[in-house]
Amino acid sequence: MKNVVRNIIAIAVLCAMIIAAPSVNAAHTADVYWVDASAFHVIVSSKLVNDTLVLKWPWPGNDSSPINVTFTVYNSGPAHINRVQVHIPENQTEGVLFHYLRGFVLKNNIPVVAWDTRILEKDSKGWVRLIEFYTDRSAPGYYPISNEPFNFTMELGGFIGEIELYTFTVTTIDEDGGSVEHFLYLRFDRTPPDVEVTFTPAIVNGKVNGLIVPCGNHYFNITVRAVDESGLMNYSVIIYDAIGNVVWKNESAPNWRWQANVNFTQTWQVWNLDDGNYTLNVTFFDMVGNNGTLTIPFTYVSPPRPMITLHPNSGPVGTPVTVRGVNFDAGTKVDVKVVLPPPYGEIKVANTTVKPDGTFETSFTFPETPRGYYIVNAYGVPCNKSAVFELTPLITLTPNEVIGPATIKVEATGYIEPDVIPSTSSMYLFVNDSDAIQGINLQSLMNWYINQNGTLQNIITNTTGRITECGFYWPALEPGTYNITLFMATSGSYWNQTTWVHVSNFGHSAILTVKDWTGDILDAANAAKSAAEGAKSSADAAKSSADAAKSSADAAASAANAAKGSADNATSAANAAKSSA
Repeated sequence: MKNVVRNIIAIAVLCAMIIAAPSVNAAHTADVYWVDASAFHVIVSSKLVNDTLVLKWPWPGNDSSPINVTFTVYNSGPAHINRVQVHIPENQTEGVLFHYLRGFVLKNNIPVVAWDTRILEKDSKGWVRLIEFYTDRSAPGYYPISNEPFNFTMELGGFIGEIELYTFTVTTIDEDGGSVEHFLYLRFDRTPPDVEVTFTPAIVNGKVNGLIVPCGNHYFNITVRAVDESGLMNYSVIIYDAIGNVVWKNESAPNWRWQANVNFTQTWQVWNLDDGNYTLNVTFFDMVGNNGTLTIPFTYVSPPRPMITLHPNSGPVGTPVTVRGVNFDAGTKVDVKVVLPPPYGEIKVANTTVKPDGTFETSFTFPETPRGYYIVNAYGVPCNKSAVFELTPLITLTPNEVIGPATIKVEATGYIEPDVIPSTSSMYLFVNDSDAIQGINLQSLMNWYINQNGTLQNIITNTTGRITECGFYWPALEPGTYNITLFMATSGSYWNQTTWVHVSNFGHSAILTVKDWTGDILDAANAAKSAAEGAKSSADAAKSSADAAKSSADAAASAANAAKGSADNATSAANAAKSSA
């Protein structure tokens, strides 16, 4: 239907243009064309298309809020133009269709006071049919049009027409009475731009499968086609993630325009989206402000591609790090390197061979270096991949549990690199954020400093060559846990993948536990008492067992004696029987 309306309008414009503009003894040649349309206080969406002023439907004006439509008359002579008449569009049913309110003339946006307007005809309902702009030859300041443009504005209020093509007939009249008719066309556009979107690869069951290129990058294409009968002005193509964040967009420049009835087609590549659910929103505005929008939800599935992961991906100096890779070429070699700050640069820390299934796994111990974020590179085939490891600070106290006064050994790694090395007298030792033990350890703390690798060292080692550990004296304090903070009160930098980031100071903490020694002694005494009581019980049990054994032996002896007596009696009886016999 839209194409039918468009064709009818085009035919109407063509027919109107074919009709020769009548000329009556004209001694001038003038160009007449639309300039723009604007309301009294707001801009009305409009655009000139093929000598036609196109406005957004519905007509935005009324008698209390009229619309200004402006056309230009340019006279190339030789006769001067001193009158311009305008026939307002009308039909046989309603009469005049636009309610003319007033008119005025401008040159270089300045009113031309020598020009005025008058009404020549009205229709039956009182609406103006024909108006005339004129400059009076007998009046002071007479100013006809000659080799320069004048703008003529008509203030239009109500409108009773439909959506169709309207013709304003403009007649320019020169000082000799010669006249030329010109035709200005106005129509409305209420249809939004036609917009089509094509994905490559195509969406299948709501999914877009990405395409892979060497080195593991992946992408898909979005092709957009748009067209409108009044032309296009401005577009946006935006992809939102599942929570509404913009992850990709392409927008036209503010002054971008595209001609009417001509397809605009553009293809964009969208690179390296994460797997997940997305929404594509495509919006085009036509020349009068109608917008055509397409919203397409889709799920992106990236193709298999090389990648590495670190396990863990953070930790202190000395952390065992496992590097795992997938989708590498089977049987190829992989070198793992860590990018350290200058002067070390990139160092090799591990190597391995890719398994038949395209995976590999290797491990290394993270080297001594300042706090920061470090790039771990896996050099392999078909490409090299990277991951980031966060090196965190660590303080080790030995021992970390005490009962009374003690000497505590301190080891610290992963601090920032100081601006000045060695920077002694810059280390502070806080207990629960207080300086309670700073004074008694001041002499020791003056020898401590952080080296270029972010590691705590003792200046005595440097000056004497004798390896000296850092330690502090811990007095007898109440049982409990204490937060021991080693604070570096000097500026320095931490490493952020490829560059240093400067900070003013740095501190880190560890826990020291003071145990209750009275409780330990009481526990030991109770344990000894329990052991003694257990031993006594065991002895008593052994004595009882011995007594029982003796009783059993005595009973056995009595039984034996009784048996012997019975045997003796039997022998005596036998002897008596023998004597009798």
